[in-house]
Amino acid sequence: AVAICKIEKIIKTDIGKKDWEYFRSLVEQNLDERILEQEKIAEIKETIQSVIDEQYAKDFIIVFGKDLAYNLQAKTRTLLIFKVANIAFFIYKGRPLDVPHLDKFEEFSEEIRTSSLVSTRQKEINVVERRHFEEEMLEKVKNWIALFYTKHEAEEKKNAFEFEKLLLTKLKLFLMVESRDSFWNIYMGYKQGYIIAPNPGERLLELEFGFPQYRNNKKKLLIFQRKGTFDSFVRQIPFKIKEIVSFVCMLLLFVVLVYCRADPDQGENAANDANLTEKTGSQQPLGAPATKKTSWLNSHICPEKSNILALIGVVIFGMIISRMFNKYVDQKLKKRGRSSK
Repeated sequence: AVAICKIEKIIKTDIGKKDWEYFRSLVEQNLDERILEQEKIAEIKETIQSVIDEQYAKDFIIVFGKDLAYNLQAKTRTLLIFKVANIAFFIYKGRPLDVPHLDKFEEFSEEIRTSSLVSTRQKEINVVERRHFEEEMLEKVKNWIALFYTKHEAEEKKNAFEFEKLLLTKLKLFLMVESRDSFWNIYMGYKQGYIIAPNPGERLLELEFGFPQYRNNKKKLLIFQRKGTFDSFVRQIPFKIKEIVSFVCMLLLFVVLVYCRADPDQGENAANDANLTEKTGSQQPLGAPATKKTSWLNSHICPEKSNILALIGVVIFGMIISRMFNKYVDQKLKKRGRSSK
């Protein structure tokens, strides 16, 4: 097929060759350069939706727009970012594991909270699209954005890029605390579109700002969740280490406390008998009482009973400390979240 537009700038290609070739042909062979140059977001979205493979539309997130600020969560080896004319495309799969980064919460003074500008700005934030986003959570997000704009108004005028970068970082932390959930992706720009297949329970919210500085060209904010999947069970093994360690510890504890307890010396005596037989080459005389057969547990596990118990103690202690630390961090997050309201 003949290309009708050309990908001009490739920013990131951390993606498999097959997927890269598919999306390149999807864009170059279907998107008219005219609608890209004229930044007709609705037509771009309509064209992609009409030709994209159903499975690709289900598996991948596609966000596009002009001069977008972003904070995304992409799965390894699935991220593709490129530009055609003035339109940047972000194509990727959601990350299956989101490890939160602790950062300082945005705090607002009483003067900012009671400012009339906050309530005015909050009323000027309109909902464009909303999926699974609770009313209470929606109002909290709108209020937080109004507070942030009121506090950093001078910074936005001075350096819009740094202002938007800070807003997205702080907003993501706010969302994680308020929702007690992860996998948040955020985009902000004047012109933006997206193709994001709905998933049960995953939130999506698109807002439009009617602030005075955006009256002629309204700015939009896109917030959504997308939790990816692991490629195979093997990929999940590193994240099941705690469960595996716990099972092994419990099994060893059962063996040394129940099995080895029946005859505390049998492991040592069996090992000595085996060594004696090996050295002398002697066998049990005919008619003599039979000697108990030595099991692998008796000869290898029971003699190390004290060492095994000590090791289990260290592992359990470490897991308890780790759990206490995680609980402390979680409480700190909640406390900071309450103080930022």
